[in-house]
Amino acid sequence: MKNIRQRKTDCAKMLAVTMLFSVFTPITAIAGQCDPIQESTQNESTTERGEYVIALEENMAALVSEPGEAAEISKETDMIIYETDLSEEELLQLKQSGEAVVEENFFLFGANAKEEPKRPIKGALSDGQDAQESNREGTDWNYRMIRWDEPADKPAESTDDPVKVAVLDSGIELLSGIPVRDSVNLVKEEQDLPYYMNDMVGHGTAVADIIHQICPDAWLYAVRVLDRENRGRLSDIVEGIYWCIDQDVDIINMSFGTPRESEILRDAVQAAANAGILIVGSAGNGGSEAGIEYPARFEEVVAVGAVGTDAKRTEESATGSELELVAPGEQIAVKSMFGMETVSSGTSMAAPHIAGAAAVLMEQDAQKDAVQVRAVLNESGNPLGSKEEYGSGIVDIAYAKQLLEEDVVTSQEGSVCAYADGQQTERVRDAVQTFEEVDYVEGRWGKDKHKELMQDAAVDFGDFSATEMKLLKAGAVYPDIKEAMPNDPEWHGQFWENYIANYISAVKLALLAGDTAALPKAKGQSEGCYQRIKSKVSTKNMNGKSWNAIIADTTGLDYGSQSASVKKKWRKTFLSGMACHTGTDAFAHSAYYRDQYGFTYQIEHKNGADNPDVKNNRYKCAGRLAYETAANCQLGISGDVIDFWPADNTIWKDFLMRNILEYAIQADKSNYGEKTLREWFGPIDYRVYD
Repeated sequence: MKNIRQRKTDCAKMLAVTMLFSVFTPITAIAGQCDPIQESTQNESTTERGEYVIALEENMAALVSEPGEAAEISKETDMIIYETDLSEEELLQLKQSGEAVVEENFFLFGANAKEEPKRPIKGALSDGQDAQESNREGTDWNYRMIRWDEPADKPAESTDDPVKVAVLDSGIELLSGIPVRDSVNLVKEEQDLPYYMNDMVGHGTAVADIIHQICPDAWLYAVRVLDRENRGRLSDIVEGIYWCIDQDVDIINMSFGTPRESEILRDAVQAAANAGILIVGSAGNGGSEAGIEYPARFEEVVAVGAVGTDAKRTEESATGSELELVAPGEQIAVKSMFGMETVSSGTSMAAPHIAGAAAVLMEQDAQKDAVQVRAVLNESGNPLGSKEEYGSGIVDIAYAKQLLEEDVVTSQEGSVCAYADGQQTERVRDAVQTFEEVDYVEGRWGKDKHKELMQDAAVDFGDFSATEMKLLKAGAVYPDIKEAMPNDPEWHGQFWENYIANYISAVKLALLAGDTAALPKAKGQSEGCYQRIKSKVSTKNMNGKSWNAIIADTTGLDYGSQSASVKKKWRKTFLSGMACHTGTDAFAHSAYYRDQYGFTYQIEHKNGADNPDVKNNRYKCAGRLAYETAANCQLGISGDVIDFWPADNTIWKDFLMRNILEYAIQADKSNYGEKTLREWFGPIDYRVYD
């Protein structure tokens, strides 16, 4: 009889995962924060946001509301930018002064493709491995179209002079295995997200995955400026841009937009350009009628449109004279939440192809500045049609590298490239390769065997719907909300309780859809943890709050009007997310490391979370556990000790887990035996002896 790991592995190959999310939202909490348990809530935050953004000279600051009522966003030379509310009198004073720019604090929106009826992607749950080591068959079509298939077999390397790429987006999920150098959460209302599980819709992770696939050595900076509704306030985006300037990044990717021009946003973009940053933006998905959106429309930004597998402009891709380049933006296979794979479309997916290409060029020649790299990218473009539809054409990374090596492109004026010898070298252009046979909606896998398995899975197991994924992710961050279970160790992987047993109990609770009356005590679980779960969770409410209110507050979904069977499924999915939090939090709260002298320290958020050398393997392991939890949910399989074992000794290192061996032995409901468990968990076990 197959063991649980083998059963899950076999079944996971057959899973058809749907994550047809809108193409944009916000990122994570600050990496390096002392504790993800905050004093505010995600959806019931008392944070007041100013209705206006003001840029004014420092000596005019007295015109703004009294101290404490105005939040300073950035201070540039003698200018200060505020987010604040204004009385009519203050507004009139500022306008009459002539020394201030006052704008509404409006929202910008993610560059989503228009909604279309779609069948689920036939994908599979990832196992938290690095993006470049994913289970994709060869190099995906979009990288081959832009003539860049090198990263498929190229591991990331350390470098003394890395290219720094900031992703202003919905966050980058650390459980996806995509390395993040630093992160900041600028969405004031949503500060409770665990920094390692912070992308609520997967869009920022998808953008980062594309950049990472193209340039694995680049340092990624996650700048959360968009909320869970796919919108970002002007003040947060402007603050994000200035944060990037302070971090001395080389490239900024912004896959969001608005038809509304903003002088304050323009000034921030200009400040970034003046700081030597190459800025890439999505053109927008309004089609040919809408025009290029801001910030891509600013001349300092490389405006990127989208083409499909046939190398033709997608119907949604905006057009206009400001368009600079195009890149694949349809049926793009990407990593998303919990390291799962999905398919995304839109100019928001096209833009990171250009950001990744720019990173490759900067890595090739660190002496070339942003203006020179932009010129090379434009000259590399393989023409596909009119400039308003295609700009300079589709980026060609292989040719861009050749141009950079030959050092022929010296400057850029508008969209015209000048050459060192004054001559326009005629390029023999290869026909752009098309991939019209690609249909990730119908079948994601290259091998026939995998295709057959995926088709069977759609019948046998069904897919995660977008609604279910929303519930799964909302549940995964819910324990950190103030009114949820902030002090209950059974939901936070705390080392003084058996976090393996608590995880197994949480998975069982999910499978029971919250029916604690039928919940048995997990082997190795303390009586206190067991009784707290039973007292706080039921099919009617959780910690005194109704399921209708919980789901409405965290997802916006209408639980109350659903049938009994749908309600049960929703509770099961939400609680599966909470089980994921329980297990993955152990890798944050119960992890330790030894220094070069042999001393052991707990990896706290403030001294380890922002250090890739300390956290990287932990999050790969946590990603694997997240994968197992999602598989448990979809297949109806109970949690198990083996879910904590990554079955990969190459990542089972560089950190220790407090009491993990003892807890595994106590929770061994499958009777693996102490000898086997010592082989699995002994190498990273850390126990403090009195």
